[in-house]
Amino acid sequence: MIHLSIHLVEEAMLGGPVQFRWMYPFERYMKVLKGYARNKARPEGSIAEGYIDNECMTFCSMYFEGIETRFNRAERNYEGDTSANQGSGLPIFSQKACGLGAAKYDELNREELAMAQTYVLNNCEEVYPYIEQHKEELKRQSNRNIEKRHQSEFQKWFLELVTRKWKEGSEGVTIQLLNLAQGPDRRVTRYNGCLVKGFRFHTQEREMHRKCQNSGVVVMGNHKGESIDFYGVVKDVIELSYLGGNHIMLFKCDWWDVGSARGILVDDYNFTSVNVSKTWYVDEPFVLACQVEQVCYLKDTVNGENWRVVQKIAPRAVYDMPEEEEEEHEEDEPYQEDEPYGFGNSIEVDDQPTMMNRDDTDSVHVDVLNDEIGVDEEDDSDAFINDDNDIIDVQNSDDELSDESFYGDSEDE
Repeated sequence: MIHLSIHLVEEAMLGGPVQFRWMYPFERYMKVLKGYARNKARPEGSIAEGYIDNECMTFCSMYFEGIETRFNRAERNYEGDTSANQGSGLPIFSQKACGLGAAKYDELNREELAMAQTYVLNNCEEVYPYIEQHKEELKRQSNRNIEKRHQSEFQKWFLELVTRKWKEGSEGVTIQLLNLAQGPDRRVTRYNGCLVKGFRFHTQEREMHRKCQNSGVVVMGNHKGESIDFYGVVKDVIELSYLGGNHIMLFKCDWWDVGSARGILVDDYNFTSVNVSKTWYVDEPFVLACQVEQVCYLKDTVNGENWRVVQKIAPRAVYDMPEEEEEEHEEDEPYQEDEPYGFGNSIEVDDQPTMMNRDDTDSVHVDVLNDEIGVDEEDDSDAFINDDNDIIDVQNSDDELSDESFYGDSEDE
């Protein structure tokens, strides 16, 4: 196998991309055909019969309704029907996330509950105007520790303001916003996994005895006014319950310290490595399940034992298709508007004639004079020319043409 790697570059140059010439699909399909051989005395007949049965079932399954087939089967990482939270008014209550494993009911302490509610409020678009209003009031009182005072006082201030506006009948306050301001229940539901956006996440504890890795996460965040990628692992999956039957799925994570050069490295090939021995943002461990992407951490054999190479994972059966503008799409769309009409030797595109004759050989012109063959230029559409160059008017002749008159006298030949 070591010697094989020497020839890989040469094979790629000679044969091109391997996916256009490999035999793996055919080798895999041979296993399927071998599975059809139930009768060892007649293996060929068994394979033919199994192949026909498979074709018939595939054809019939295209017309079944209400029955799970290979054409309507849900994807493995499908998060299920989450329409119960759809249309609740606030997008934060309309997450498409589904917990995995047995549900465990637990209670959060006051510190964890406050951190979870703070993160939810800071990431709800409908709460942004209230956040700015609260900070302006704090600035009018004092300019000292505005951010710290905001984090500690905003929840109570927001609840009092929304409750007062709700009682007054303010148009900007809905029942969903009031439910959000009242905060979640201390009793939460814990899971050991979650399906969201085509990803399958597991907690770090669950995958300790597994060969696959599903606990790595990355999320875009702000650090000192700059947007950076936060890398971490999922420690717990928590579902918060609000009034009105609303739910929010959160991930509790450990974040690796990527704020310094000693915590993150990018090599010449744009591979990112993180140091998993240092953590930060311990006071902000929560993140919305719909905000994260999945990554895989591989051992870094160059930088040391505590370093891991980050490999981003694409979601299963989910494709990121770029959105093109209509004008560009119309320009790229092929159409046959400028096709030639008639049987001329040139076509005109944009009023510019394009000659269709060849320029790699000398042209040969053949001139045939009508006088030489005795054809009347005024009316020659209904005439035949026999071998003796005699003109026979077919349309005006009342007599039927015999074989002798058309082909000539055989005896003269």
